[in-house]
Amino acid sequence: MKKRFAAHYIFLGEGKIYKQYYLELGDNNDIAGVYPLETEIEGTVFHNGILFPVSDKWNLHPVEILDKLKELSQLYPEDSVFRLLEYSGWVCDERDVPVHVFQLDGIDLVAAKFAVNDENHNPCMKSLSSVIPISLYGNRRLQV
Repeated sequence: MKKRFAAHYIFLGEGKIYKQYYLELGDNNDIAGVYPLETEIEGTVFHNGILFPVSDKWNLHPVEILDKLKELSQLYPEDSVFRLLEYSGWVCDERDVPVHVFQLDGIDLVAAKFAVNDENHNPCMKSLSSVIPISLYGNRRLQV
């Protein structure tokens, strides 16, 4: 059974940022495709913020992701959250690879896109309140 997740942004690494798209996962939780969200599609769940798939092989806990993103934001305060996700090396866009889809919640989307910075702090990271695994575990929110 295919699953569809739509969001403000879907990030697939290597600069692939999709605005107002949906990510479709196949029966094995692998990426089946990324498509523009032009109309309401039955069975598609919309999530605020940014969605990104991570290969199942990483076996990451959302708190690990959040900690790493915050660490990277300290090292690279001028960079967008998309660039920080790229630096992590976790984002997967390969077909036939089982993935977990995560949502960055509470993020300032303008700051995320344009890496708006004030006084060497990355504001999109300051507003990030949680990382939510959405594809396999339901909407269990893990706060930090």
